[in-house]
Amino acid sequence: MIKKTEGLEAALPSRRGRQPAAKLLFAAATALSLLGSPAHAQWAVIDASNLTQNMLTAARTLQQINNQIQSLQNEAVMLENMGKNLGIRQIRLMEGSERPVPESGQQG
Repeated sequence: MIKKTEGLEAALPSRRGRQPAAKLLFAAATALSLLGSPAHAQWAVIDASNLTQNMLTAARTLQQINNQIQSLQNEAVMLENMGKNLGIRQIRLMEGSERPVPESGQQG
């Protein structure tokens, strides 16, 4: 009596015999795909709504950058003014330091 698997195994090559065949088939398919003709140009698809949305986004981004530049310029002017005010106060403090400083507990 012949088992079903014995007949099937006899009809198929051994596993060791199948691996080189599979590698050869893969190599042949790869070579043929590389030798194929180059793809021809296809129709360009332009999505007008997407293009419009991208342009609006770019315009908004540019406006935000301009606002940030203006804000930084305003902060620079503010810091310059604060520096000037601080310098004036330091001069006033230095002028006032020529007077004797009362000791603690005494009122001058």
